[in-house]
Amino acid sequence: MCDEEVAALVVDNGSGMCKAGFAGDDAPRAMWISKQEYDESGPSIVHLQQAATANAVNETNKAVKEGEEKW
Repeated sequence: MCDEEVAALVVDNGSGMCKAGFAGDDAPRAMWISKQEYDESGPSIVHLQQAATANAVNETNKAVKEGEEKW
């Protein structure tokens, strides 16, 4: 058997932000916006900077709303 500890990966797929890290850490190691943007060509991933300056032409939706997935 191996004596090394293995940390569990924790992923929080929230309605506004996704966060990932290891169990026992004080803070997430990665965070990103969990939104999709729709235009005439269909859904696409919204990058952090694009989400902050989304134009009025495209509709931005959260992938998870009140615990319900909307893919």
